[in-house]
Amino acid sequence: KYGYGGTIDIVFKMQDGTTLICDWKTSNGLYKETSLQIAAYRQAYIEMVDHKPSDSIINAGAVRLGKDYPAFEYRAVTQLDECLTGFLSCMGIRRWIADMKGTQWNR
Repeated sequence: KYGYGGTIDIVFKMQDGTTLICDWKTSNGLYKETSLQIAAYRQAYIEMVDHKPSDSIINAGAVRLGKDYPAFEYRAVTQLDECLTGFLSCMGIRRWIADMKGTQWNR
């Protein structure tokens, strides 16, 4: 639908009936930009499984695995709809920049 792709690292079916989409991150920190990517994965999953609003809730988050030292943490992504809007806006800007490369300014 939106023209992007990616690979969801893992999908959990929780005991309470909800679904949790997670992305593994090997780094020393989790960054806000990660929430945009994860929201896009969630949207793709919703479309791929033909999810209906009345179906169970689909949450999303990231699991950080320490790169320089053994550690891990989980963070849930909140405001998933706003994060998806941010992702799609960034994607639009990227496409605009690519389209503008051949543009010449009139003098």
